[in-house]
Amino acid sequence: MYLVREMYAAGLVQYTANAEVSAEGYLHIGQDLPSCCLWVDDSPLTELLDTASTWEIESAHSAISTWLDNIERGAQPGHREDPKYCVRLGQTADGLRLVRWIGVPLD
Repeated sequence: MYLVREMYAAGLVQYTANAEVSAEGYLHIGQDLPSCCLWVDDSPLTELLDTASTWEIESAHSAISTWLDNIERGAQPGHREDPKYCVRLGQTADGLRLVRWIGVPLD
């Protein structure tokens, strides 16, 4: 429930009228989140989060495609080397910064 408070403070969600919220702004435990929170579609952060999500999906897709291509070329299926932590969102003095690391094959 702590993350919901942070999302509320960032303007990503709004509490519904039936949400039970403490004086400190935390939702009471045990509530059904979809019934007490609404996503704010026009938040300034929505585009940033959409981009981060797209990059994560593209990264996973690329890793799976490479793995399947290798199997098609005769490699034994095994552990995939999916990229981890390649999309990072960080706070800077100027606001938020979204960074994406892309692996480049070394030849």
